[in-house]
Amino acid sequence: MSGWRGKTAITHPAQRGEILAVVAQIVVLDAIFSLDSVITAVGMVDHLAVMMAAVVIAISLMLMASKALTRFVNSHPTIVILCLSFLLMIGFS
Repeated sequence: MSGWRGKTAITHPAQRGEILAVVAQIVVLDAIFSLDSVITAVGMVDHLAVMMAAVVIAISLMLMASKALTRFVNSHPTIVILCLSFLLMIGFS
């Protein structure tokens, strides 16, 4: 009876190029998803400068808060389940 004998995990250290690619993807997706803010601002405000300022402020706040939110979520893994349940509740309603 042959089976898996060890419990040794094979890990590969993250390479710098991979990390930079992930960070670049996050920044690009953040900019793309901020388009909903632009669309909302277009419906609410007639001044282009106000819309541009709102988007710049929103992206800046998201980038500044991302590190603190990441640390919080990593230290409280049950928050992930809570967030997923909220998304499911909103999605199915």
